[in-house]
Amino acid sequence: MSQNVPKNVHLLQFRTFFRTVELMETQNSLFYSTGEAAQLLQTSQDTIRRLCESGAIRAELTPGGQWRLPQSEVTRLKKEGLPPLPRPLPGAATGRPARTTAGPELPSFASPETVATYDETVRLKAEIEALRLRQEKEKALDWFRQREKEEQARRQEIERQRRLQAAKAERQRRHRLWFDRWQKHALDCIPFSARRQVEPDVYRAVAEVLDACTPEQDETITRQLVEAAARGVVKRWERERHVERLVADARDWWLPFGARGCGGELSRWQVAAVKAAREAIAALPADTPLDVMEAAARQAVARVAEQFRDYQLREELVHSCAFLRRIGEPHRQVLENYLRHVLDQLPPGTPRALLEQARDEALKPIREDVEKHWEAKRREQEEAERRRRAEFRANLALSHLGFYLQHHKHFQYDGLLDLWDKTKELAKVLGPKLVEIILREPDINDEKLRRHVERLADEQLGLVAGSQRVQGERKRTLR
Repeated sequence: MSQNVPKNVHLLQFRTFFRTVELMETQNSLFYSTGEAAQLLQTSQDTIRRLCESGAIRAELTPGGQWRLPQSEVTRLKKEGLPPLPRPLPGAATGRPARTTAGPELPSFASPETVATYDETVRLKAEIEALRLRQEKEKALDWFRQREKEEQARRQEIERQRRLQAAKAERQRRHRLWFDRWQKHALDCIPFSARRQVEPDVYRAVAEVLDACTPEQDETITRQLVEAAARGVVKRWERERHVERLVADARDWWLPFGARGCGGELSRWQVAAVKAAREAIAALPADTPLDVMEAAARQAVARVAEQFRDYQLREELVHSCAFLRRIGEPHRQVLENYLRHVLDQLPPGTPRALLEQARDEALKPIREDVEKHWEAKRREQEEAERRRRAEFRANLALSHLGFYLQHHKHFQYDGLLDLWDKTKELAKVLGPKLVEIILREPDINDEKLRRHVERLADEQLGLVAGSQRVQGERKRTLR
């Protein structure tokens, strides 16, 4: 019966089928999430999710594990309503049913060719989805493979660094053993008496030699270099020890006795001798024989000794000046420094006669001024002595004043105390006048001095002269 159907009818059916499939695919190309579907169907999101998991409604599961409902299924559920949730039988397993994804339903009038084409389409979509999933799987596997490669490379780098460090530590250990062996060999080459003094220098010298060598170098060459460095240090030490002996001799024995210090302290001449000896030795080449070094040091110290003798001569001329010994200590120190300065102007080695002449010429104007000063001072002292003696004689003569006033008939007083007070006051006034009389007449006798006391007392008090006997004796005495 189907063979009698016209071809146009089959073609029309085929086109109708494909339009239906395209419409269904168009509707199925739009999807809703469970939340959107629950909002459209006015139910809870958990109910939609449980219906999807039970397979009661058509839904698809995304690679991320989220349920998506096609638009056509949501439209159908709006019309037909939500199906009831399936419940398990009593005692049955409570696991949820497997997730299914239903495809679009074919109409009942679809031909076998249409069904075959639809099946081929579904198969191809499944293959495409499988290829997409396989691609995503490969990408994920590539990320893990890359991570594994990086981790393996990191472990290999750590192992390589560990091996390099171990090799470096081993090389350092071998180098240290090699270094210590040659250091011990160098110390064995040193004389036992010098080991304590030169051991640090030998260590440094040999270390500099070994820094320029390697453990792979021929041991014969290394031994020659190490022994040469050790011998050089010992030779320098012996030379320095000989230099110290020469310096000690220059300080303690090669100078005159007067140039040496006392009490354990060095004099400035000893310090100068040590410095001159060291400078003379330092100016010589390093390979100079020891006797030549000693001769150079003795010659330098001899110049210092000559300077000391010249200094000693000048000091003797300064201290032997009789004129300076007559001057007091502060002024004498100033003049001695002045003479030293004058004598220092003359060159070293100047004869004694010229030094004395320069000293005397420098002191000549000073001596004249000082002698004038001394003469004036001597006169002042003599004048002071004459006045002191005159005051002494005046005091002796004024002792007669009390007796004179006591027996004077015109002098009035009230008792001995009043007489004593008035005598003291009058003596203060008459004393300077009596002193001037004594200075004018140094040879005046005591009797005349007493008469002068009586006359001066009468003039000072305005009294009438005493008895005629007293006046007569005064006139005869004054004549």
